[in-house]
Amino acid sequence: LAAWLRFSGLEHAEFLWDQAEISRWALNMAQQAKVTWIGPWSSTRLDTFPGAIWLLAIPYSISTSPIFATGFVAAINFLTVVGCYILVRHWFGRTAALVATLLFAVAPWAVIYSRKIWHTELLPPFVLLYVVSGWFAFVRGRRWAVLAHCLALAALVQLHFTALAFVPLTILWALIFRK
Repeated sequence: LAAWLRFSGLEHAEFLWDQAEISRWALNMAQQAKVTWIGPWSSTRLDTFPGAIWLLAIPYSISTSPIFATGFVAAINFLTVVGCYILVRHWFGRTAALVATLLFAVAPWAVIYSRKIWHTELLPPFVLLYVVSGWFAFVRGRRWAVLAHCLALAALVQLHFTALAFVPLTILWALIFRK
C-alpha cells in the first residue's frame, strides 16, 4: 500500500520553482561535475546547506528526468515506512508496528510529501537513522553507533536548517545516558 501510494502517478507530483531550482543544482552537479558547497537560497534569503543537492545528484547522474528524481525520493521514503515497521516492531511489538506503519503509509501529507523534490522531503529516512543510531549509541552503549549518530545528525543538518533542533536532543541523550 505504501509503495503504491508513493509510486503511482509520479508524473503528477508538484514541481514548482523550488523543485526546479534544486533539480537544476543537482543536475549541474551530476552532469557537469560542478560540486557545490552551498545550496540555493531559502525563503529567508539564507543560503541552504547542500545536502539535498548532493543526495539528488544520485538520481540525476542516472537520468535527467525529474520524474526519475521524484521516484528516487519516493523510494527512500518508502524504505522509511519499512524501517518504521521494523523499528516499532522491535520496540513495541507487532500490533503497534502494524498500526503505526499503516498510519504512516496512508497519511495524506506523508504520501504527498514523500514524492516531492524538496529539502524537507529527504529528512524522514535520516531521522529514522538518527533515532536508531541514537538508541544504539546512548541506550545500548555501542561506541560505533556514536559516530553513526553524529553522521546521521550531520546529514540531517545538511539537508535542512530545521534539523538543528536535533542537536539539543543529542546532547540531552548524551547527558541522560552518560554512563
